[in-house]
Amino acid sequence: SANKKDKHLLPVLLRPCGWKFEPLLKDLNIIPKNTNGELQSISEWRSRDTAFLQVAEAIMAVKNSLEETEDDPPETLPNSPSPPLFLSYADCDLEEVKRLDKRLTQAGINTWYRSKSLGLGGQEIHEITKAINNTPRVFVLLSKEAKLSDNDFFHQEIDIAVERKRKMPESKVFIIPIRLEKGVELPYHLQGLHALELWNDFEGGVKKLLSVVNDTKNI
Repeated sequence: SANKKDKHLLPVLLRPCGWKFEPLLKDLNIIPKNTNGELQSISEWRSRDTAFLQVAEAIMAVKNSLEETEDDPPETLPNSPSPPLFLSYADCDLEEVKRLDKRLTQAGINTWYRSKSLGLGGQEIHEITKAINNTPRVFVLLSKEAKLSDNDFFHQEIDIAVERKRKMPESKVFIIPIRLEKGVELPYHLQGLHALELWNDFEGGVKKLLSVVNDTKNI
C-alpha cells in the first residue's frame, strides 16, 4: 500500500459456516456474492472459477483503493471546477443515467460515469477507483433489473465507495442510493442509507439531489 498504516480485512466465505455469529465480521464486506447480491460460499457456486474471479477482482479493487492516498486533496487547481459527482449504474440503466446527467449538466454540475468518462486500455478499475476517491458524492442508481445484474463494474464501484466511506466520519454523507423504480430494495451494504426517489417525480427528485450536492456541510 502507498500508505503503510492502511490495513484492510476482506473475508472470503469458502464453505457455509456460522459467520453471522462472529461480531468482528458484522460490518465487513464478505464475498463472494451471487447475481442477487446475496452471500454464497465458494463451495456452493456452480462455477467456482467465477467465484474466485470475483474474489480476485475484489482484492484488486482494495489494492487500487489503498494506493490512492486518502490524505491527498482531489487533483484540482485553485479556482478550478469541483470534482465531478460519481454516478454508479448497471448497464441496463444507462439511458436513465444519461437522462440524469443531462439534467445535472443543465444545473452546472459535472459528472463522472463509465459510459461517458472511462477510457480504454485495461485500466478501468484504476480509473474508477481514482474517480471515486476524488468525488464528493457517489450516487448509486438502482432498479429491479440492476439488482439482478452481473455487471462486475457496477458491483465493484459500490464496493470501492463503501470502502472509502468506512474511512470517513460516520456523519459524512458520501453514498446516496437513487431508486429508479418503486419498491427496489437497497443492497445489504447500502441498507440504512437514505435513498432519493426518481421513479415517481423525476424533477422533484432532481431538486432534492441538487440540494444534497449543494450541502457543503457534509463534504
